[in-house]
Amino acid sequence: MVSNEEFARILLGKKLITDAQVEEVLVESKA
Repeated sequence: MVSNEEFARILLGKKLITDAQVEEVLVESKA
């Protein structure tokens, strides 16, 4: 299973989400 950060990077690489959304995911995953 990939970590939230890896998942976010994969999505970002596919241009499905923006940098801001990546940061949101990372913040939520640490909450």
